[in-house]
Amino acid sequence: MDLDTALVEMSHDSAASKLVEGLTREELRSRFGYIRTFYEVTPYLRECYTTPGSAGEAETHGKKENVVFLRGSPWMIVMQDGRAVDLILCKGY
Repeated sequence: MDLDTALVEMSHDSAASKLVEGLTREELRSRFGYIRTFYEVTPYLRECYTTPGSAGEAETHGKKENVVFLRGSPWMIVMQDGRAVDLILCKGY
């Protein structure tokens, strides 16, 4: 399956976070092809992280290096101790 299509379909999966939980950055790259850092994504996606009260910023205690984004998608992953702990869809915030 095309990985970009799979990421779109994940928005309909109520257990999508289970696909990434516990994975390291390298395991995420292996599964999804590539990941992007906070500084590599569009201003829209960066805004998702920095909006007051956003789950991403709260869960990482303001450490932007603790989030990655899957490919060119709006999926943000919160990393803790080198492993994925949450998956957030940055859409319509």
